[in-house]
Amino acid sequence: MALKPLLQHTQLLETLKSAIDQQKLASTHIISGSPGVGKKLFSLHVIQYLFCDHKNNYQACGECGSCRKIQNTQHEGLHIVEPQGAQIKIEQAREVIRFLSLKSQMQPQAVLILEAHKMNPQTANALLKVIEEPPENSYFFICTSSLSAMLPTIRSRSQIWRLPNLKPETLKTIFPQAEETLILSAQGRADLLEKSFSESTTELHNKSFAVWSEKFSSVTVLDEFQEELKSREDFVTLLSLWQQQIRDACFIKSGRPKNVIFSKHQEQLNALTQLSFEQLEKLFCHCLDMQQEMNYNVDKSLMLQNFSLKVKECQSVSLD
Repeated sequence: MALKPLLQHTQLLETLKSAIDQQKLASTHIISGSPGVGKKLFSLHVIQYLFCDHKNNYQACGECGSCRKIQNTQHEGLHIVEPQGAQIKIEQAREVIRFLSLKSQMQPQAVLILEAHKMNPQTANALLKVIEEPPENSYFFICTSSLSAMLPTIRSRSQIWRLPNLKPETLKTIFPQAEETLILSAQGRADLLEKSFSESTTELHNKSFAVWSEKFSSVTVLDEFQEELKSREDFVTLLSLWQQQIRDACFIKSGRPKNVIFSKHQEQLNALTQLSFEQLEKLFCHCLDMQQEMNYNVDKSLMLQNFSLKVKECQSVSLD
């Protein structure tokens, strides 16, 4: 199975390939970006080029034994680390160290770490030593969606590559069946767009407008979103939808309807457009605060109840 083509980030990719050609590739790279922007695929393209036996003009051949093994993520010189449950554990760091200790003198070795921000402190410190003094011809590709959560000493010893969110035209190429509203609401993330095709996400999109309705009290909002409260992922998606809807209300009030994502739902957005820009900003910032609180396991039902009360407070001020 061939690697999927990289539809974006190609300029950054060529920079790394050039470093490989000039034998100037740094030993440790942090690939940073939002979830769903292609950090793993980007890293695998670099690694495939690194291992390719017949690379030419910034292209891996895709046909040699090394290329085929990377395509199947089964190359003996590639070790992939990803979280076991909620964390990357200390034993996984020890496996990396054992893997690098067995390396061939001639062949390169690559360690690909996914969701690296989930390394616990013991894991990060265990890997720090080998990152500081890597074996010759060994390379780390460390993918994270939270650069600030990485150990500062690892960041300081790495080249950092920031992948921007995907452009709407890129998402349209990946998901040609997606409507424009879905593409825009995905905010440049392929994972969110893929998830939006599920029946549960479509229902969440439709339900998300309920919080702005005057008939919804904090209690009825809790009842409406009971299922979403059970899943951290669904609740984060809900917060993102509310931010987009608040943003849409600002564009409508500013006379910029072309920038509105939920253009087909302007009737449901009417209650939001009655609020002042200052009130909309407060609600938007409160959504951001809730996203931060999710990192500290704050009770989701309490957050939702508090948010509903803030919405009602804003609406009552507007009515006055």
